[in-house]
Amino acid sequence: MLALTTGARVTPADLQVGDCLFVRVVASQSDARPVGEPHDVAGALLAGGAERAGCDASHGHEVSAIVVPPVPSTAPGEVLPLLDHDQMEAATAPLCDAAFASYVGHALEGSRYVTFPVVPDTDGGAAWVADGRRTICVVARSDGQWMDHPAHASGE
Repeated sequence: MLALTTGARVTPADLQVGDCLFVRVVASQSDARPVGEPHDVAGALLAGGAERAGCDASHGHEVSAIVVPPVPSTAPGEVLPLLDHDQMEAATAPLCDAAFASYVGHALEGSRYVTFPVVPDTDGGAAWVADGRRTICVVARSDGQWMDHPAHASGE
């Protein structure tokens, strides 16, 4: 008997370091990246379109870190504006890069994996984050193909 199972749906607030994910993205049949482009993966993940997957089963992404960019110091009483999406991405990409080696066990340069930040929307779409700055660092294969074993501690 053939049984089809699906993983548990997760929201960004549910995610923890080490989670392996299947993120539902629309990819064309001719797409060279069946796991999706980073911006499509980020949009789907933020919209709740991700499921936890077994790390030894086929999956496209792993959560390697959860980071918050440092808050610049302000004068007493000064209100700090929220960063826009591009500013958040620029502030968190180096944090994701820095977390990569300890998660994968290999330097980012020369690895078979890449990392990118999944940045919350700053226009109210980040209600799941009290301060609107919590960012999820994601690891995927650099060739955009499915993983069949964990990237975590793989040394690849």
